[in-house]
Amino acid sequence: MKVQFSLILAAIMTIFSSCIEHEVIPPPKVTVELSCSFRALINGENYSIAGGTGTHTCLSTKAKELFPLPQPSTATYIATINSPEVFDYIQIMIGKVLFNADLNTDPTIDQFRDFFTLNQSPAFKTNGDGGVQIVHRDDLGRIWYSRENDINFKSFIFTDLRYEDDDEAEYMKFTANFTCYLFDDIAVPTDSILVENGEYKGYFQR
Repeated sequence: MKVQFSLILAAIMTIFSSCIEHEVIPPPKVTVELSCSFRALINGENYSIAGGTGTHTCLSTKAKELFPLPQPSTATYIATINSPEVFDYIQIMIGKVLFNADLNTDPTIDQFRDFFTLNQSPAFKTNGDGGVQIVHRDDLGRIWYSRENDINFKSFIFTDLRYEDDDEAEYMKFTANFTCYLFDDIAVPTDSILVENGEYKGYFQR
């Protein structure tokens, strides 16, 4: 009788344990920490701006031109610190990454990474077409552009480049240092401002 009772109890426990749902714990989500900031002397006065302060945010976008082979497609990467509530912003535009849009609508990770690591001191180019362009809007709403044919001293260099990725995307974190004049018009400028010892810390998203 005791044996029979033990068998019945064991069967009940087996049935009960089989009904227990085991909790599946998902792996931790990998997230790259993203931030941006800019500081410089503009016409001799200190200027700084940063994402996450006030209403300014970090924004990474890209402009693509997609073509069928044999013409390569292109991607231009744009990093911006801006705000929907105030005028001033700073922007770096750099291109162009060449890629095969028949295989992928974006450059591959290797193409994205190599473009920056092999291009640490790009020339100034209009719209970032084969180089870099700086765009700044001041607190009065006036927009200023770097010019590739400006004869004044100008320099741009990536002093730090770090590729990182997470579950959402791939990024090239950077620190860029530059000095240049910015003009109120690219074609026929009538006024300029001088940006000295500019330091932009941000990221480009593939």
